Amino acid sequence: MREPKSLLLALLSICLVATWVYHLYDKSLYSDRLIEKVPVRDSLAIAHAIQDSLQQIYSESLAELDSTRNTADSIKDKLSVRVIELNRLKAAINGIIKNRYATQKDLERARNHINQMKTLMGEMSNENIGLEVEKTRLQATLDQLSGEMVTLQSSIDKLGKENKELSHMVNMASTFILSDMKFNVVDVRKNNKEIATDQVSKADKMIISFMVKNNILRLPSADVYMVVTNPVGRVIQNSIWNSGNFITPKGETIAYTIRDHFDYEKGDLKKIIYTITPDNFFAGDYHLKVFHNGVIIGDAIQKLQ
Repeated sequence: MREPKSLLLALLSICLVATWVYHLYDKSLYSDRLIEKVPVRDSLAIAHAIQDSLQQIYSESLAELDSTRNTADSIKDKLSVRVIELNRLKAAINGIIKNRYATQKDLERARNHINQMKTLMGEMSNENIGLEVEKTRLQATLDQLSGEMVTLQSSIDKLGKENKELSHMVNMASTFILSDMKFNVVDVRKNNKEIATDQVSKADKMIISFMVKNNILRLPSADVYMVVTNPVGRVIQNSIWNSGNFITPKGETIAYTIRDHFDYEKGDLKKIIYTITPDNFFAGDYHLKVFHNGVIIGDAIQKLQ
């Protein structure tokens, strides 16, 4: 816009100089000529043309200024909308962070909000308008929120670990404590005297015995499962012992050898003893596992040779 203005001003100066030269020349001939009108029509026409051009430049400048102002207002409106959205996201994130019972799903939602804030801030940066102060403040808030997210994540991880430990303690509290466990293979002599043996050729039967107790929970009745496996890993079962399968709280199906159902009073020391006689004995390790509420509360091994 400066070059047209400079050209018009130069043209105006030349015209003015020409007008003054003309007037001086006219005065030098004044005494020899009759009084007549000074021909200034051309100079006035040029002056009017210059005025019209200046008016056009001024109008174009105003139009350009209005366009710039409208563009700035439009950008400012867009930025205002984004600032409102940023404040909404920030409030949502603060709500999650201040929630003592925030879950992992809440954290994922907070992370999504932070990513949305980053996207909006990137758009604000691309507009490159005078909201740098707001952007800087929001960036500081974003950094602070990110730090608080790390702290909150750490707290949730710690809480999850504590809950897992507590859950384990509760599960353990709901099961019996087993003690004085014995798992023997015996040789029955002619006088019915039972002698423990580790010889396959002398093995006649197995005797399982142990004590169970729970001092915490009231259990009106209880089930204890005994699982005996032979050296090839097969569970020893017999319909006479009411052998079958039970399902753990985790949904796992386990075959058992013996199930003992009994009434129970909290704090009582309950003795359990069973004798089983497999069809055959094999050399190797026999394993015994005792379950209560799907948890192994005791195990033993008897080796035969």
